[in-house]
Amino acid sequence: MDTVLLNFFEVQYWRPLQAVGGQLAFTIPANSSQVEVGGFPGVDTLLLDVTNPNNAVYIAPSIGADAGGTFHILFQDPSPNPKTYFALSPNLVQTPSSMSTWQPGLLDNASNAADYVLITPRAFLQAAQPLCDLRKSQGLQVKAVAVEDIYNEFGYGFPVPDSIKSFLGYASQNWIKPAPTYVLLLGDATFDYRNRMGTGKLSQVPAHLSITDQLGLTPDDNWFVALDGIDQIPSMQIGRLPSANPGQVTQVVQKILQYEGATNAVTPNSLFVADNNSPTFQTDCESFAMLLPTNVTAKKIFLSQYTNFTQCTLDIVSAINQGTVLTTYVGHGDVTDWAGEQVFNASYIPLLNNASQLTCMLMLNCENAWFAMPGEYSLAESVVGAQGRGAIAAFGSSGLGYEWEHNLLGTHFLSLFFGGGGNAAIGAICTQAKVAAYKDGATADLLRTFTLIGDPATRVKLPK
Repeated sequence: MDTVLLNFFEVQYWRPLQAVGGQLAFTIPANSSQVEVGGFPGVDTLLLDVTNPNNAVYIAPSIGADAGGTFHILFQDPSPNPKTYFALSPNLVQTPSSMSTWQPGLLDNASNAADYVLITPRAFLQAAQPLCDLRKSQGLQVKAVAVEDIYNEFGYGFPVPDSIKSFLGYASQNWIKPAPTYVLLLGDATFDYRNRMGTGKLSQVPAHLSITDQLGLTPDDNWFVALDGIDQIPSMQIGRLPSANPGQVTQVVQKILQYEGATNAVTPNSLFVADNNSPTFQTDCESFAMLLPTNVTAKKIFLSQYTNFTQCTLDIVSAINQGTVLTTYVGHGDVTDWAGEQVFNASYIPLLNNASQLTCMLMLNCENAWFAMPGEYSLAESVVGAQGRGAIAAFGSSGLGYEWEHNLLGTHFLSLFFGGGGNAAIGAICTQAKVAAYKDGATADLLRTFTLIGDPATRVKLPK
């Protein structure tokens, strides 16, 4: 099946030079001896030559009255080249909603040094400080950066993802070593940057959308740290945490502090959930279970063994509440659900009471980490953002994928997760797993789409 992605189309047509709503932008051909534009409500109409939008020039036209109570402007332009103008009533001139003095953050100073970089809106920095303090206490050099400073220093003030990548590229090449190892993006994202859809979800730390083979435009945090300009191999470990306001930042930060500060024994279970749509999903779970160390018990919930899927959901919730260091789902899914039967989604998260042992989640399906959806959160974001329950981190796809490459990824992930004896950074596990899967033949889209929802510096906890 072919897919056609429409970027834009243009329609050119002749029309009278008549203002609409008191304004009109128009282009006139070369050697125009006299130009008349009508339909303005007053005699004080402004006219600007915006042929060069960075150097607009005021023009003083003649103004005359029309029979219908409106006014027209009249001017000459014998230029040998086409020119573009903008005419408007003075009451339509816009002014900034606010202005403030900006103090440079000096991010382009080569004397900077950090191996942990937290990027978040300025309004979130205070709420994020306890997490920065924790990382400092663990021996990391920490740099908390207001995303607004990145826009100003690397993006000419525009709130676009390209400025973040430029900043990370500069830091990697120019800051004192160690160059950044961990990058945490702290704040909501949406592809609806300007809230045209009216959902109210704001782009606190913007998403980059890459073209993937199966889905088209797809959120891609890996793009920020694929810095060598040749392929999609990440140069840093990157993760993202959802937050709409400082209160939610405090919530996700406290969750990390409590997880890493807990001293209780870890229940030696690992949960595997397999969809019933294809027998390969169950086979994958069986092969993953064989990778567990001898001191970890595999708990298996296979949809093929259920006729009552409500019971399947209750069994998943019960297994997580009993304690599981890793919860792995293999099968079909979408942004907010596991399986066509929706055996697990955000509506079931309130049933979890596993605050004393938060799980990590590996979501080997499609779109569970589609973190840039306007007006809602993906399942990975919901289960990590939930207060006092759920997951400390979730590794899932923001796009579509194949079962065979998910099998490669899962094999490497479990080997790394349990092979280090505990205390490995979740960011290193995720990054190394997808690079290894890619080297084994997985598509470049797997590198682009598999996303860590969590702090990449979080150390996973395993049973002794």
